[in-house]
Amino acid sequence: MKARRSFLLSCGLLLFISSSAAEGQKWWTFEDKDYYKPLIAGVREPHVSALALAWADRMPFMVDDQSPRQVWDIDLGAEIPLFGRKLENDQEGFGFWIPIDFHMIEDFVDDSEPIVNTDYRFGLMAKVRRTLDDEKAWAVRVFVGHESTHLGDEFAIVGQRAFRREFE
Repeated sequence: MKARRSFLLSCGLLLFISSSAAEGQKWWTFEDKDYYKPLIAGVREPHVSALALAWADRMPFMVDDQSPRQVWDIDLGAEIPLFGRKLENDQEGFGFWIPIDFHMIEDFVDDSEPIVNTDYRFGLMAKVRRTLDDEKAWAVRVFVGHESTHLGDEFAIVGQRAFRREFE
């Protein structure tokens, strides 16, 4: 009941802010701002990327001894903007986003083509950006949420069968 009430209160707040965010107002809703963009080279940043076919070293408990191995590395994610407030111009302000990301590495050498790594990440992110001059600015972001990493089921099941004593 509390979760439902909190959800309804949050939706009402967003509707209020979006209805009052007319032209010239400083509040914004559901608009992406460049306050602190995800790093393109970031390994677990919420963005879309695919690395296929790639080469990777053999991990322990892979059945086939071949190394290097063919894999692909897929990352699907985005930062969904919620609401915020502009400061002096459109390039500075603060806001809240929901970062969501899914990452996976699949091995193509073992017979079951196991998923050897799966990462999930979601939560709430606050960002702040302030311009110092035409060429300089500072920005900060804070992420609060959940992040987890899992072995794929096929990898764990085959690893337990093939390496009964060593696999944990």
